Amino acid sequence: MGVQHINEQPYQYWREKFEQRGFVLLDWIRPQIQQQHNVAFWYRYNLLLFVSHAEFERLPADVQSSRVAPDQAVPDVSPFAYRMRRAFTKWLPVSAVDRIVHLAHRLERRRLRREA
Repeated sequence: MGVQHINEQPYQYWREKFEQRGFVLLDWIRPQIQQQHNVAFWYRYNLLLFVSHAEFERLPADVQSSRVAPDQAVPDVSPFAYRMRRAFTKWLPVSAVDRIVHLAHRLERRRLRREA
């Protein structure tokens, strides 16, 4: 749901791609930025960390503890309204979604400037 986002995929899609290449999934960043409204929402809800198996053991214990087990779903931390918007826009034509996204992006930029 972004302008010219041609490869938006669910979390599980990316997880499988990275796991095939020897990476593990950590959900360490999102909990730290989830309530920071000066960070754009698309980062707060979607930023995942993938680390190679070889480097995983070298990470601090608090980072290691954020590993999402292979049999565990990647949590969707976005608010209900955001999830509903995402579900709704799947049914709209791409041109309509692009217009909505352009408007939302402009509004978000204004909001961030006011808060800076």
